[in-house]
This record gives sequence, C-alpha cells and structure tokens, in this order.
Amino acid sequence: MDMTCTLPLRVLPAALLLVAACLSGCMQESPADMLVADLYADTPSVQHDAAQHLAEMGEPAVSPLIGVFSSGDPSASQWAAAALCQIGEPAIDPLIRSLSTEDNAAREWGILTLACIGAPAVDPLVAQLKTGNELRHAAVKTALIRIGEPALPALAALRGSADAQLAGDAGEIIQSIYLTAQFKAERANATAESDP
Repeated sequence: MDMTCTLPLRVLPAALLLVAACLSGCMQESPADMLVADLYADTPSVQHDAAQHLAEMGEPAVSPLIGVFSSGDPSASQWAAAALCQIGEPAIDPLIRSLSTEDNAAREWGILTLACIGAPAVDPLVAQLKTGNELRHAAVKTALIRIGEPALPALAALRGSADAQLAGDAGEIIQSIYLTAQFKAERANATAESDP
C-alpha cells in the first residue's frame, strides 16, 4: 500500500484541530481589551473602575487605550486619556506614534494625553520635531505648547540649532508658550475682578 497518499489524510484532522486551537487562542481578548470595553459603559463608576484597573495594568494597556481615541466616543476617550496619563512614561512613545493618524479627534486626544503627562514627554516630543509626517509635526508642536513651561529649557537649546527649520520651530513654540501663559493670566485676572 502506498503510504504517501494516506499519511496526509490521517494527519489532516489533527492539523485542522491544531489550526482551530491556534485561531481560537489568537482571537481571545486580552484582560486589557475586556477592561477597555467597560470604558464605553453608560455608568461613570464602571468607566472609572475600568480606567483605574487599566492604569494599574501599565504598559500592556497602552495600545488598547490609544485605540479608544479613534472610536469617536468622547466619554470613553476621556477615560482612556486619564488612564494613559496615569501610566505615564510607558505611554509616551506609542502616543507620539499615534499623532500621525488622519483622525483629527484621535490626534487631539493624543496631544491632550501627552500634555497631561507633561515634563516626561518633553524630550521625546522635542526629538520628534525633526521627524514624522506633517500631521505628527504639527501635533508635536501643539503638545509642547500645551505642556508649556516645562518644555522651555529643551526648546531654548534648539534655538541655536544649525538646522534653520528646527531653530524656527523652537522659537515659534516658545513664543506660543509665552502668549498662552499671558492669555491665561489675563483671563484669570479678569475672572478674579468680576467675582464679588
């Protein structure tokens, strides 16, 4: 009897079972994915608890949380941003990469989250002033402006750069930081004067 034809037929059911097992294992949701689903809940306490658990999870939760920004759900995105802000440094590079998206809302949530993280995001953002697409470049500048004063020393160092574009960008961002701070101070004074 020729075994070359019958051997594959005997192995086929086992191979199919192996493929099915692999696919079912590959398609299982991670703990982070299951918690991210709770960010879309209608109950703020459920959303809050999910955000807290995701923040405690740390780096494994970063990618699923950033994915929430493109959902179009502002409430879920707000909770995702809060969790990412608590995670802090492990979220910085993935957030910067996400700034290249065509999705304006997702890009804005990335900017807000980097601004929330603050000073630890400055050096990685400054490094990105030289790279990335146009969308990312503009978003990096906006994030640095929103971070404000903690970004000034790194930006001041770039003003003397031989790269005219980089020096110009740094000067523009510094000016925007000062103008934003001035506007906030004027608004605070106006509010204080109008309060009885």
